[in-house]
Amino acid sequence: MLKKKPNGHISIEKFDDIAFADEDIATCVIQAKHHVTPKSLSDSSVDLWKTLRIWVTGCGASSELFRIGCRS
Repeated sequence: MLKKKPNGHISIEKFDDIAFADEDIATCVIQAKHHVTPKSLSDSSVDLWKTLRIWVTGCGASSELFRIGCRS
């Protein structure tokens, strides 16, 4: 469960589609997907692979942005 943080921020399209941040460091990032026609999220999904590429690239860049979820 998320804890209330008086100085926390919610951003849209800054760190990811939606993100919760503390002191300009994302602590939780969320990908939001919407399509007019139904789409499946499977291992052949273009949306899934684009999201993974973005997250892996962020982790590989040694960015403070991704320090919470990335492990070396």
